[in-house]
Amino acid sequence: MKRLMPVLAYAVVVTASGYVPALAAPSPCALATSAQVSAAAGQPVGSGTTTGPLGSVCEWRAESDSSIYVNIQRFDKHYWSPERMADGYRTISGIGEKAFAVPELGGWKACALAGKNVVCVNMSGGRASAAAASALLKTSLQRIGT
Repeated sequence: MKRLMPVLAYAVVVTASGYVPALAAPSPCALATSAQVSAAAGQPVGSGTTTGPLGSVCEWRAESDSSIYVNIQRFDKHYWSPERMADGYRTISGIGEKAFAVPELGGWKACALAGKNVVCVNMSGGRASAAAASALLKTSLQRIGT
């Protein structure tokens, strides 16, 4: 349930606003390979699975350790909301127009605003860290072409 909170919060915003973000390809599962996610997590992960509101999230789970979880979410720039008040908040330079990382739910979340996109990487367990989430975020943005 803890892992679903960011996704559920986004779903509430989308539903309440009536706005449906329309983003061109690629899908969130095309933003990182299983090999890239495995390297970031420190354990082999299975194939990414599209979930979340409007198919905006791709999640990977470690094959041998259920505590290792990674997801990448992509949505419209109108939902950019840096979590400046969160303990541990830090800005990230060199990724997108603006980016931040923050500890979240026992792991790390890194998000970037890039063009018409907001992309967030959530990691828990394994090698979850601001650096690992930020590196995977940078890789994801490169695949969008921003």
